[in-house]
Amino acid sequence: MEYLILLVVIAAVVSLASASQGPRLGLAQASIVVADATDDDQERKAIQFLTQEVKRRSGVEWRRASEPPADKPAVILTMRGRGAPEGYSLAVQSSGKQPAVVIEGNDVRGRLFGIGRLLRSLSFSRGAVTLDPDLHITSAPQVAVRGHQLANRPKSNSYDAWDKARFEQYLRDLIIFGANALEIIPSVTPDDDSASNEIMPVDPWEMTLWLAETARQYGLLVYMWVPNIENDLLAPEGRRGALDRRRVLYEACRRVDAVLVPGGDPGNLHPRDFMPLAAEHAALLHGIHPECEMWVSAQNFRGEALDYFYAYLRNERPDWLHGVVHGPWVEDSIPHTREVVPEQYPLRRYPDICHCCRCQYPMPAWDQAFAITANREPINPRPTQYAHIHNLFADYAVGFVTYSDGINDDVNKFVWNVMAWDRTTDVAQAMLEFARVYVSPEMADDIAQGILALERNWDGPVAGNPVIEDTLAHWQGLERRAGREVLANWRFQQMLLRAYYDAYVQARVRFERQLEREALGSLAGAAAQGGCDHAISAAKAVLARADNETPRREWRRRIDELTDNLWESIGAQLTVERHHASGWERGAMVTTLDWPLNDRRWIEAELAAAQGEEHKRAAIRRIVGWEDPGPGGFYDNLGQRWSEPHLVPGPGREADPGFVVSPQDEFGGADDGRLSWQCQAQTLFGTPLRMRYEGLHPQAWYRLRITYAGRYHGSAGLIANGTHEVHGPLGQSDPIAPVEFDLPHALTAGGTLELEWRRASKRGIQVAEVWLIRR
Repeated sequence: MEYLILLVVIAAVVSLASASQGPRLGLAQASIVVADATDDDQERKAIQFLTQEVKRRSGVEWRRASEPPADKPAVILTMRGRGAPEGYSLAVQSSGKQPAVVIEGNDVRGRLFGIGRLLRSLSFSRGAVTLDPDLHITSAPQVAVRGHQLANRPKSNSYDAWDKARFEQYLRDLIIFGANALEIIPSVTPDDDSASNEIMPVDPWEMTLWLAETARQYGLLVYMWVPNIENDLLAPEGRRGALDRRRVLYEACRRVDAVLVPGGDPGNLHPRDFMPLAAEHAALLHGIHPECEMWVSAQNFRGEALDYFYAYLRNERPDWLHGVVHGPWVEDSIPHTREVVPEQYPLRRYPDICHCCRCQYPMPAWDQAFAITANREPINPRPTQYAHIHNLFADYAVGFVTYSDGINDDVNKFVWNVMAWDRTTDVAQAMLEFARVYVSPEMADDIAQGILALERNWDGPVAGNPVIEDTLAHWQGLERRAGREVLANWRFQQMLLRAYYDAYVQARVRFERQLEREALGSLAGAAAQGGCDHAISAAKAVLARADNETPRREWRRRIDELTDNLWESIGAQLTVERHHASGWERGAMVTTLDWPLNDRRWIEAELAAAQGEEHKRAAIRRIVGWEDPGPGGFYDNLGQRWSEPHLVPGPGREADPGFVVSPQDEFGGADDGRLSWQCQAQTLFGTPLRMRYEGLHPQAWYRLRITYAGRYHGSAGLIANGTHEVHGPLGQSDPIAPVEFDLPHALTAGGTLELEWRRASKRGIQVAEVWLIRR
């Protein structure tokens, strides 16, 4: 029902947009006139941007003229030097002999964004360019810094396969919707071999300098991300060497507007060493680019180190520092960071928009099947979620530069751009404009519906989600209608692949879980009747059907075709084997697509380890009854929102999307065990993890059984009802196995039980399973 309502809303938006279409102003013969021309780099690049984009979309070539012609319309570019920074007005004027489209920028970037808005407003077809003759827009951004990282490095899921033309086109795509900053992950020196790989068409040092210069020519802010990755920074000679390498970089660039040195991720210096080194770094930088801003982040500063960092800012007030960046793995929320950092230092956001788990903003209510297959860095359009995340914290910062390692998060970059320009933007309308400008004006409304549906595909249990099948049918309809140009469009290919991908995962989940149910049924029969060997053989045979019976093979083949298409069209690296992804976590979502989605490996391992009838029977009972807490008991498979009813949610996903003070569902850390060990309830940093039980029998005695698993391998203590220590610091066993604790009757006699885990070591608390068993 919610899905149908969403489609109705989008259809209403499209209907209103269509109703506004009236007679159009023809601009195929238009000339470009620049008032008060300066012929500087930014002016030349702006004109090139406009003329080449018009030609690419329509085949029409606009020529430059010194003044508006008497017999043809004109597009007039001018700047007024006043008004809100980066703002513009765009209007059609009909007072002269011929109509004129006037773009009046408040400044250089305002003119550039006015051009972008014109490109968004024009209608294109082969040989024709038209515009609403009543167009009149005055606009300015609400957020000052609106940028994205372009990481031309081997870890990228696409950028490292790009040549200069692809990079420039992507820059233009970002500019059209208001991005004003490019943050480069640079090759620090010309001889940095670690920065290159076999698929890079351009030397990474050359590309670093070209990106910086091209951004400067467009008038964008040129930012750089320069972490402390060297191992010998505490030694004088090591520091000198590191700074000398950075000098080479900065001297090679005509302009650098800001440098971010992250406190960690990577980097492991305590702030007592980090801040003095940053001061030396800033002195070097300012000697070459005096106006360049130096920013630092508190990423990976823990406990006392984070307190030291804040105290340093309050007490020292360094004048070489411009501001503080809030990024992934900062222990405090954005509001708290703004509260404790002195007001003289602006806050900038560094949101991770490319990852879905093990990240800053994990996908909420995500099925483990997607966490296993799509994994950490998939094609992940999340428009409504990121619009909310942007707006929730926008008032605390001067803007953002997003963390991105390729184009799997392309929709998310667009969302951050449009919400930063105007946070009241309707997400459905934004997706409509995304589809119209980037993919197909004729199919824009249906593409917008399809993108929003893809986000809903990932909300809740995959097996029973009817949206997934509807979404695939929707995209298959678009696939049949699309012409050659749309089918070759990499953004269309991305979304089409995701529709097939999600449906294929759903089909596999249903098939493999049904096999597991049948296998467990065979084993349960043996446990009841006493015949083990035949039942074990039958169970293994059922589970082995997954080796030869693949549901919906045609969908799997289409996924492979689209994976190849995306490699050819945009350099997307969706597999390690064929498309050069640097690892399975780095966007290679097709490499992980066929990973097991049931407990076959664990079941077979448990059965193989059991020798002799008695041990086989015990293994079967353990396998079949694993999740059974017995009469009057409870079992929580933590890490799946719908199977953890006793988890105390805290503020939750809407108020705390980074889960800084709320528990979140986490995935990973026990790849060879049960699926229930590969997902956990997790709290980060010092936030306790809590569970609450109600309606317990007042005369009953209870036992706790707990499985600790997760990638942190930390330890935590467990307190019951605020006073009783169930156990002191305890962590994951090797091999993973549940631990049990009898609870004193007094803890549950009142009918409720509250459990609270308190972190003792590592980054956070991770608990995979909890049984409360009535004894």
